[in-house]
Amino acid sequence: MPKVSVIIPVYNVERYVEKSIQSVLNQSMKDIEIILVNDGSTDNSGKICDRLAIEDKRIKVIHKLNEGVSIARNKGLEERIIVIHKENGGLSSARNVGVKAASGDYIGFIDSDDYIESIMYETLYQMAERDSADVAVCGVYDVYKNGKVPQCASRETFVCDQEEMFGHILLGEKISGTVCNKLIRKDVAKALEFPVGKLFEDAFYSALLVQKIKKVTVTTEPMYFYVHRSDSITTCGYRRKDLDVIEAFEIDKQLAISHFPKLIDKADFALNSAYLRVLDKILLTRGYRKFPEYKIVKKYVKEHGKDIVYSPYFRNSRKVAVQALRINILLYKSLLMLNEKVNRKQL
Repeated sequence: MPKVSVIIPVYNVERYVEKSIQSVLNQSMKDIEIILVNDGSTDNSGKICDRLAIEDKRIKVIHKLNEGVSIARNKGLEERIIVIHKENGGLSSARNVGVKAASGDYIGFIDSDDYIESIMYETLYQMAERDSADVAVCGVYDVYKNGKVPQCASRETFVCDQEEMFGHILLGEKISGTVCNKLIRKDVAKALEFPVGKLFEDAFYSALLVQKIKKVTVTTEPMYFYVHRSDSITTCGYRRKDLDVIEAFEIDKQLAISHFPKLIDKADFALNSAYLRVLDKILLTRGYRKFPEYKIVKKYVKEHGKDIVYSPYFRNSRKVAVQALRINILLYKSLLMLNEKVNRKQL
């Protein structure tokens, strides 16, 4: 059995997917099973996976059109790369199919437009084994056109329990909310599913994950490269599906209330951040006043403005913007557009 299974969902990322796959093929840890799930791509992404299969004899292509088809598996350490072609069902569906096919002791996920350091999985595997942990976590670089920035400024290693992990995820610095910088013990990963049909699926998944684990081992050393694209789902105009992020953090708030009351203030921060994120996206979309959610989201932010201003977790720039909102929405929007202009230059 391989030590690690790495699942890479692939959908219309022909410009990025080969670099992502090669970063896994080049891992210092060789006892890895790589599962590429082509989720009904309409560009050349699926063809690129098939071409790599021809060039690299370790890769096996499987045309899997429904959930009932079993996975034929190659034998030998040198033949543990599988390409699954399936009908489009979204990122969560592709990851769930990959988990069912995985046979490694630990399971990891990579988005097909991102890439990783060559030592990432060897490091995470050694950490998990050393500390008998359910999950091993590394830091993340935000990658822009003009360079990369670590999500956590400090370099730390530590072991924590589920409550501490949840608290860090809610703040999103020392432990990012993404699933892609984590290595998860197989029995934990196979007991969970990503929510099909939801955006921000990692936020929903995190709430399930923290309830299944006891020990987490962490290094904030960044080894995962999260590529910010100008044409990604997260950078397009507002859609009703963007409300999923609010739903996810409302679930987190209820989880904090029921299981981790010490984390309620951090859950409030995460939920308020989600509302601000949606409000910003609405305001940056043409004709924002026509969206029925606009008044609802704006009302929530104004009502919780004092909580945001006095929170120890929000940046001062956010606090100033929220105070501007209480004066005039156009003043808030002007500050938002200035910030967005700076962000766009990085993409």
